[in-house]
Amino acid sequence: IEGPSGSGKELLARAIHGSSPRSGKPFIAIECDLLKSSSAEEDLFGSDKPLADGMVKNIGKIREANNGTIFLEKVDTLKIDLQIKLLRFMQEGEFIPAQGKYPVRANVRVISSTTRDLTKLVAAKKFREDLHYRISTFPISIPSLVERGEDDIRILAENFCRDFGVNENKKIKA
Repeated sequence: IEGPSGSGKELLARAIHGSSPRSGKPFIAIECDLLKSSSAEEDLFGSDKPLADGMVKNIGKIREANNGTIFLEKVDTLKIDLQIKLLRFMQEGEFIPAQGKYPVRANVRVISSTTRDLTKLVAAKKFREDLHYRISTFPISIPSLVERGEDDIRILAENFCRDFGVNENKKIKA
């Protein structure tokens, strides 16, 4: 999903998830630009490093989203090593957790978003061409609110006011 900041990319991703057979399953949103480089692989793919009590330290967001949808916001900010591992997961349906030895299978729909032109990032060698090909099989471009016009803004404002009224138990007259 491509579009400027604030255009509703996550809202659209949630609508896609909610209107699909996966709707009763997890929807996990990840802001890729907030992944700390030291723990980014563990955050996404988990870790098989056992704890003292034998429990898995971190199952990772992909296993958490199993049978559901994972939304990768600002996918263009992923480091190259994570792009490689994400591509392998998308192609094979399995991955090896950090500090793990054996592959783990997961059935996850991947929806990604960006505010930047990935084609230019590919040309500049800042984003993998094969991953770009994989995630852009069904591109959706969302225009900004300015481009959408007054009618869309009015509908959104009415919806926000209605939700606010219900959530806060207030009557909004106009």
